[in-house]
Amino acid sequence: MAKIIFELGAAGFLLLLVTIGLLAQLFMRIVGQLRYAPPSYGLLNLGLLAYLMANVLNFTSASQVYGDPFVLIILGLSAGFILATPPVIEAHLRGQRELAERLPTVSAPSLPAPAPPSVSSS
Repeated sequence: MAKIIFELGAAGFLLLLVTIGLLAQLFMRIVGQLRYAPPSYGLLNLGLLAYLMANVLNFTSASQVYGDPFVLIILGLSAGFILATPPVIEAHLRGQRELAERLPTVSAPSLPAPAPPSVSSS
């Protein structure tokens, strides 16, 4: 972390902390929306989020690998996939609504009226 403070200065480091905090808040809001997503999509997003969090922890001890463009591309794609979740969920919900509107409503089958009791004359 001292390298980052030396590189960015105190004001830049504070701005970096604010940015990280806002991104964490956004990611947590996206995780809250995953309950509306298809299960496979939600699990993939949670896995990518765990992958990104592990890389943040790894960055504090091994920052030299993060100069490699391949690593940065993979991390950027993972973050972009997670950040693209709200429009995907919205499209999924819109598709479900349209499907529900197109399907005919199914009414319960009507039961025959009970026969009136027979009156016996005895």
